[in-house]
Amino acid sequence: MQKMLKTSPAQDAPDLLAVLIEACQKAGVQNAGAQNAGAVKTTARGFGSLDALRSLEHGVSASAASADHALAEDLSKLVTEDERFPGASVKMMRNEGRGAKFYPDFAGDLLIQRTLETGSPEAAIEWLQKVLATSAATGKTIHLLLGAPVDREIQLTKDIKIIPFAEIPDSVEKRCITDIHNSTIMNPLNFKPPESALIESNRIEPFTHDPDKRLDLSHEAYRQSHELLHEVALALTLVGPRAAVSASGWFSFDDPDLNDARAAASDQSGHVLGNLPAPNADCPVLDPVEAQSVVQGYLAVKGKTRVKARMALRRLNRALHRCGAGARAAELSPIFETLLGDHAEMQGDDGITASSFGLIGGADSDGKRNFDIVRQAYQIRRTFACSERVDETELRSVGGEKMTVRQIADHAIIIGADAIKTIIQCRAVPD
Repeated sequence: MQKMLKTSPAQDAPDLLAVLIEACQKAGVQNAGAQNAGAVKTTARGFGSLDALRSLEHGVSASAASADHALAEDLSKLVTEDERFPGASVKMMRNEGRGAKFYPDFAGDLLIQRTLETGSPEAAIEWLQKVLATSAATGKTIHLLLGAPVDREIQLTKDIKIIPFAEIPDSVEKRCITDIHNSTIMNPLNFKPPESALIESNRIEPFTHDPDKRLDLSHEAYRQSHELLHEVALALTLVGPRAAVSASGWFSFDDPDLNDARAAASDQSGHVLGNLPAPNADCPVLDPVEAQSVVQGYLAVKGKTRVKARMALRRLNRALHRCGAGARAAELSPIFETLLGDHAEMQGDDGITASSFGLIGGADSDGKRNFDIVRQAYQIRRTFACSERVDETELRSVGGEKMTVRQIADHAIIIGADAIKTIIQCRAVPD
């Protein structure tokens, strides 16, 4: 939504266009020097490229930004004197869950960077007018995932879909992820890039506003949106099961012009979550039908049952990230304690496995085998708790057959996932 734009300056306005052209030519030379490139890519008017400003080497980009800001100070003053713009009135630019002041202090910077980007100072002036006149904007919350690859778009709920990482629109934040090998901060994204992303459409209103305008600063909608996306990512643990994990996220406007304004104003919304678990083996592509069913079923669970299912899912996800059988068993055993509640806590391990019978199978041979596996998982946990190590090759009797400790722990993961699915399907803990 945009207000009417003035298309030409007043007759006595300073020659903003001429000053912008001169500033951009100087900025191009400075940026080339910042890169030590020897030569700079230029347009027909001699404007330099944005290579230095976009460099992931902090020293290079910071130096270029500082030099451009010095050139932009006089330009920003001219902008406030041009009646096509809102004078010296301060303007804020809103992003999802936050806001940043960008006008008039950074008006000159925005014009220089836009001109270097497009090669057209005339278009840069019109672009800044458009940004300032935009009162509301639509966009998408992008929530990157590890461990949940997809080969096509899947509509998980009415408002949330999952898409391959390659289909995410280009942005500053995406380039930071794809070029993360140049980053000085090490995290699992250095070794295993995201495979997919959850997408949720949102609306930002107002987009630009006066700083003294009273707005709802509780960010409740922002908080609820991000909590929902984390819940959906957690629910995908059950599809496989798999070690799905939220990795990073940002907000992207549908209008590329608004994205460029946000990026040029250094109001990037991206974040990489700390302490990401190290990636395990590659996960298979998500099954569309199962993914949709699991997510919608989980979100339909309410109240205390939802809380129990969430806690159990977190334990299952952590177990899938553990490499050793003992550590996996230690994470898996509390799943049944969580689902069975206070009653289970009073029974001890043997009582818990007995009470778990309704969650893991009936009276047939498969149910009895699952019962033995859960009981053995508790015994493995006790051994691991005492010595912090178990012999993964040790054979144990399970339902009349021999299984290694490792096999027991791996099978217990499947049983734990099925138990959580039972809770979701019933929307309550079975009697």
